[in-house]
Amino acid sequence: MIFLHKSKSLILFLALSGVVFAVTVTVFDQPFPGSGAAIASVQEAASTIVITQTAIASEQPVAQQPVALPPKEVTTNAAISLRTDENGQEVIFEKSVQVPLPIASLTKLMAALVVMEHYNLAQKITVSEAAMGQEGDQGELKAGQIFSVKNLLYIMLMESSNRAAYALSDAMGNEEFVALMNENAALLGLANTSFDDSTGLSEKSYASARDVALLSSHLFENYPLFKEIIGTKEFDVYLEDAILHHKAITTNILFGVNRIIGGKTGYTDAARGCLMIIQENTAGGYTVHVVLGAEDRWGEMQKVLEIKN
Repeated sequence: MIFLHKSKSLILFLALSGVVFAVTVTVFDQPFPGSGAAIASVQEAASTIVITQTAIASEQPVAQQPVALPPKEVTTNAAISLRTDENGQEVIFEKSVQVPLPIASLTKLMAALVVMEHYNLAQKITVSEAAMGQEGDQGELKAGQIFSVKNLLYIMLMESSNRAAYALSDAMGNEEFVALMNENAALLGLANTSFDDSTGLSEKSYASARDVALLSSHLFENYPLFKEIIGTKEFDVYLEDAILHHKAITTNILFGVNRIIGGKTGYTDAARGCLMIIQENTAGGYTVHVVLGAEDRWGEMQKVLEIKN
């Protein structure tokens, strides 16, 4: 090759290791003095052939580090995440956890505790007209139908049936039943909790997020039937004569997602959306999550889960 002086430029395209380069080749058409024999040389700044390369496209995506987005703000009135493991209990998220708020059908958690402590599960209960007067048709109950206590518990906790809750409390006498609910709240140290009914329809039935979490933890650890019921997605409900009544389906739409193994829903106009769920920890134990007073209880719970995880 002869060193050339006057220049012309060519652009070549080269592919190296999956990357396409634009290569500018500058060619000089006047020989340098004393060039002599054919010489080939490439230099960075003073060479006869000047090559400039620029990567312009890549056939393979460039790996990028994921960007951690800040958690979304929890806007529900109150919320808590209470973790339980071999080291004990720890609050890992909280918002207004001591504020007493109406809790709608989360009231049925305490109703379940009274039933499991004081009733024979095989006891038969007849659905009364007073029970049928309660709001909501969950459970498909009819006046005069007879169920076992156990079947009514499933209907109450899985489907959140007000009529099943009332039928259970009415069997003892509502006044005595509610008194036992409040007695249990005191024994468990639930200082910001009071009950006025077994269903949660009354605005006078209230609790704090902390108290709901503590009650849920107590039930989960000490009552296998409670753990079984809230951990069931579907359950065949039978009348006293072994005739299939209907298939109960849990109202907890998060069940089975992201290690969620149980929960309880609640809603009234006064309480807004309420939700308690129990989630298995990856390293053992479980965490109770509670949101109260939410416009979107499922969306708010998802925010809490993102913060916790």
